[in-house]
Amino acid sequence: MNCRTLIPQLLQRFTALWWECDTDTPLLLPTYTAREQAAREVCLEHFLDALTAEIEHPPHAGSERQSTQERILSAFDTFARSALDLEDRHLDVLLARGLPQAATAFAREARRFDPALGGEEIFQAGRNAVAMNGLQLLLGLPAELTPAIFAYSLIYPYTDNFLDDPTIPIEAKTGFNRHLARRLAGEDLPPANVHERLVFDLVGMIERQFDRAHHPLVFESLSAIHRAR
Repeated sequence: MNCRTLIPQLLQRFTALWWECDTDTPLLLPTYTAREQAAREVCLEHFLDALTAEIEHPPHAGSERQSTQERILSAFDTFARSALDLEDRHLDVLLARGLPQAATAFAREARRFDPALGGEEIFQAGRNAVAMNGLQLLLGLPAELTPAIFAYSLIYPYTDNFLDDPTIPIEAKTGFNRHLARRLAGEDLPPANVHERLVFDLVGMIERQFDRAHHPLVFESLSAIHRAR
């Protein structure tokens, strides 16, 4: 079964499940007042500011990386306890299985891949990487940064942000979409510009981890996501 067959089946299945759901408002506990929500949003802003500052000034030496990681972990600990009500048992799961190291590695490799990337873009892409690291933990695997996780996550700033930019002509966006579709389909075409080269390089990273001949669904899935944009 390929993605062109599987995706309509999944869409039909989950649409049916959606319409079968109870229409009553679920009871979600605990509840928070508007003041409590605002206070927790302030905690989130402080954490994001601290994280962005670290990304904007990446470490170079090993001792600096250790200090950076400790500051990030400290900021996350404060945020998790204050805004998310996490306890020691929750933090042990998140922090003791490689998640912080994987997140730090992602930021470091993203900066190395493209020094022009800003902290906000790295953080945007990093959310995808952390989500996949979480899936690794759920599957009983160590949280680690793989080439495919890195590349798939980092593609987003180069695609979504490009397509959302109102200053870029529609012709350029259309041309980019066509070229990326051909690249995802396996064509070995030269990039038209620096922007395409970066995106094509990321696709190449996925190809080196997942050979097209043995993992066709990986690339059919990527193409399906691209068509849905």
